[in-house]
Formats: sequence, structure tokens, C-alpha cells
Amino acid sequence: MKSYLFVFFSFFILTTVCGQNNSHPFSNSWVITGQGGTTIAMTDFQESKVDYFGQGSLEYYLPTSSANVFGFRVFAGTGFLAGEGLNSTNPLYADINEFYSKIVYGGVGLVYSLSLGEVVQPYISANAAYLIFDPFKSDDTKMPRNAAGEYTTDDIDYIGEFGVRFLVSESFSLNLSYAFNYVINDNLDDIWSNEDDMFHSISGGISYYIMPNEDSDSDGIKDSKDLCENTPMGVAVDEFGCPLDSDSDKIADYLDMCADTPLNVPVDEEGCPKDSDMDGIADFIDDCPNTPKNVLVDEKGCEKIVLTAAEEKEKPINTDEQIETPSLTLSGAANFELGNAELLPNPKSGLKKMAEYMKENPSTRWVIEGHTDNLGRKEINKKLSEERAKSVLEFFVSHGIDADRFEVIGAGAANPAADNAVEFGRAVNRRVVIEEEKSYLEKIKSMETFKSIDYDYSSEYNIEGLIFTDNEFYCIQVSSWKDREKANREVAKLRSDGHSAFFILTQVGKNKENWFRVRVGFFDNLQGARDYINRIR
Repeated sequence: MKSYLFVFFSFFILTTVCGQNNSHPFSNSWVITGQGGTTIAMTDFQESKVDYFGQGSLEYYLPTSSANVFGFRVFAGTGFLAGEGLNSTNPLYADINEFYSKIVYGGVGLVYSLSLGEVVQPYISANAAYLIFDPFKSDDTKMPRNAAGEYTTDDIDYIGEFGVRFLVSESFSLNLSYAFNYVINDNLDDIWSNEDDMFHSISGGISYYIMPNEDSDSDGIKDSKDLCENTPMGVAVDEFGCPLDSDSDKIADYLDMCADTPLNVPVDEEGCPKDSDMDGIADFIDDCPNTPKNVLVDEKGCEKIVLTAAEEKEKPINTDEQIETPSLTLSGAANFELGNAELLPNPKSGLKKMAEYMKENPSTRWVIEGHTDNLGRKEINKKLSEERAKSVLEFFVSHGIDADRFEVIGAGAANPAADNAVEFGRAVNRRVVIEEEKSYLEKIKSMETFKSIDYDYSSEYNIEGLIFTDNEFYCIQVSSWKDREKANREVAKLRSDGHSAFFILTQVGKNKENWFRVRVGFFDNLQGARDYINRIR
């Protein structure tokens, strides 16, 4: 008995571990099965004789989205048990060498099935049945103790079964199964020996599957397989009939106002990254998540100190102090719909504060620069970044700021602020930056300071990796181009990202081919160049 239990439990554990990938075809279905096969009795007779039985069953399987499914069954059947070779000193059985016992039973059970694909569906079941038996001799007369009425001819049959169903179509399967029947009774063969009788059965059969064919929500997934049966009309669904959730934030795409939210970022009821302090900077990139309302913040979500024109005049002039002008970075995920240039309500409090500063400083000019990540076509990204920048411009114009004070730039994916290889980096790169033109130009012009350095290119050599030196200053080689225009574009991109970039012309090989080497520099020592490389990696 223990060995059979071990087989059943081993099968259950194995199939639970393995069955993780496919949706089970029996989900939410009724199954009618007819089967027949042989019985092998294990009784007090020395040899088992093979006899036969037939059984019918009705099963219902619960809805599931996995390869594992549980079901319930009712069943009934009839058949015969047989044995021969009795070695008994009881005179009642002196002339008896074989027995037969007619069995009739009916019961209920629990079924577990695993889908191994579209065809093979193994299963196990645990069952209990009410069994009626009637032992008789080969001449069709009752066995002695049965005839004398010395025991009741009914008991409980505990049945463990495992088998395999082979689907030949959506509605039919061919089946093979083995069952072990344990009856706490020693009278199946009419012989009392204080050891309970039991029997095995091996059978084959056919099953018919009744599955609801309706698709009540018209999403292309039958109700029998549909785990979300009330999906609104026209909403895209997955293989289980549930609305798609591309960014896995538990807000379906058709309700998600920010369908490109980075993985595991907390979102609000509209699917957008949470912005607890409503400063236009999502919490997951906000270094100051508790900023008071209507306070102008920088790109990290921290308060921006902005002086009014009157305060600016009263402030003592310190030529050694660099006066910081306000700037604002709007993250794409929190401030624009996916693939759309229209501003959402979230960032407008920060923009209003920026507009107030512009009014108080009417001589200032501004650059609005839109950026995207590197996914998708280059021309589409550039157009979207420009349209988003124009959307911000329209906001300022609607608040009384002259459009002539702005330059709008659609940079596309050209100037990433973070690594586009990861989702977090791509989310940071989808942004619009508003910056005073003076600061913007100074940032680029400051990259030209290398011109004042007397670097001797004729005596330079490669000291390590991509670092070159003339024994006094150091620079880093970024790339090499045969096309001057491509080198120019690389330098412009690097400068807009804040690097002191330039290129030099070298002639390489016997044919003295021109190569334009893009560099970043200069550094006073080797460690400074090393630190710079580590910082930008």
C-alpha cells in the first residue's frame, strides 16, 4: 500500500513542478468518459485470474490559466473478479478451486491533470466508491459463506488512479489508465484469512469534452478559456482573454495613461508613476519627494531657489559667485501620454512658477529641448521630441510669454541623460528640458577651453587604453572617422552632453589616409583622465 501512495505523491509533485508553461485544454469543461478493461484480484486464492469491467464517469474541471487543473468526478461501473488455486483445509471448500465475484460500484473523486502540450494530458485521481460484491462458484451458485449470509456484501472501495489522455481533437481523447482498489474487507473471495482483499484494474477508454463555445465579450477568446469574461468591446487581450498590460503595472493598457512605466515603479490609478508632491517629477526619480505644492523644482525634484527682479537688484554682486538660473526638466512618463505630445495636468504647477520667473525677467531668452529614448525610428523620435517641446512653448505663450523669447529644439535620442540599455535609463531620457539660453550657450562654449591649451600633438603617444598624452596634458580618444562631417556631428553631440570635445586630423598608413579622431580633454594628470572615463561609463 505504501508503495502505491509513494507513486501517487511522486507523480503529483513532479507534475506540479513541471507544469508551468501551457494553459490546460480541460479548463472550465465537462468530460464524459466511457472505459473498459481488465481486473486482477489479489485474494486468498493462490493465483489471480484476469477478468473484465466497464465504467462510465462525468467530470468537471475548474477554470485555470496554467498547465495544472483540478476537477471533480462521479462514476459508476460493474465487472467481475476471479481467482483459482485454493489451498484450504475447510471442508466447505473441498471441491472449490476457483471463485468469481460480481462487483457493482459508484462513487466520487478528485482529479488533478497536467498538460504536457496540445496532446498529452496525464492525470491522477483519488476516489471513494460504494461497492457491492457477490462471490459465486464456477457453476454460478453462491460461495458457501455468501450463501449462508455470514457477512454483508457491501463496503467502501478506496481507489487511486493514474493515467494519460491523448487528445485527438478539441472534443475527444483516447485514454489509458491504471487503478488500485483497496477494500477494508476480506470477503471478496468468500474466504476469511484476516488479510484484506484488493484488486487492480487496467483500462482504455474514450472521453468527450463539452466546452462552452460562447464568447460573451467578443474578445476572440472562448468563455471556457476566458479568465476575464467582461472585457470592454475592442480592448486588446492576452491569450487568457484579459486586457493587455504592457508595462506590468497592474493597470490595463486601455486604462493606462502611461503605458511605458518602468518595471516595478509604483503607479497611481491612471497607471502613471506616482508623484506624491505633484511637482512634475515622478517619485522614482525624485530626490525630494515631499516638496511643498507650487514650489519650482529642478530636474531632481528639489526646490529651485529663484530670486525676483527686486531681490536680484538688492543682492550684493559677487564676481566670484556663479549665479544659477532656474531650469526645469519634465519627465516623459509622468507628463505626456505614450507617443503623444499633449501635456498632462501634472507638470503645470512647475511650469507656472517658471512662467512667473520669465515675466519678472523679461530680458531672458530660453531654450526648450525635447528628448526621447533610442527605441523606434530616428525620424519619429525627433518629430515627437520637437512636438513635445512645442507643447511646452504653447503653455508659456498661453501664459503671456512672447514666443520670440524661445528656441525650440527636437533632439530626439541624440543626447541621452542615462543609459538607454536599461528601462530605467530610457525612462529618464524621455524628457523636456527648459533652460535659459545664456546658460545653454555657456554650457556649450565652455567646452572650447581646450583651445587655450598648448598641447603638442606631434609628440603625443598612447599611454593606456584610450588615453593619450604629450607628457604634459592628457586627453581621451572617443572615436575615429574617415568622414569629417560625421566627426563634426559626434563632437556636437558630445558638447551638448557637457563634454569638452574636439577632433584632430591624423594621417594613417602608407597611403597617408585622413582620419578624424574625436577627443575629450584636457586633463592635468593621468588619474584625472581615468576618473573621467569611469564617470561617463
